[in-house]
Amino acid sequence: MFASRALSKNGPASYGYATFGFLDVRFVDVVAVLRNGKTYTNRTLVILDSDKKWYVHPLPSSSPLLSAGLNEEPASVKSFKDVYKIKR
Repeated sequence: MFASRALSKNGPASYGYATFGFLDVRFVDVVAVLRNGKTYTNRTLVILDSDKKWYVHPLPSSSPLLSAGLNEEPASVKSFKDVYKIKR
């Protein structure tokens, strides 16, 4: 799993704040290793809601203004563990 990143376009975060009261809109690239050894990357839209909890948007394509530019972002390079301290 990679570290979350802000979308390059300013629109989605502004739209999320103005319309829904979201505090942040970001995305995370999650890589899964398949049974055949190949990998699959899933780009996941995540939202920081007003309760200060992160949520996954289940279908970003259903909200084009919130997910504008999501699939045009370059591939992630920073690993989650290299950016965030994991509480145990």
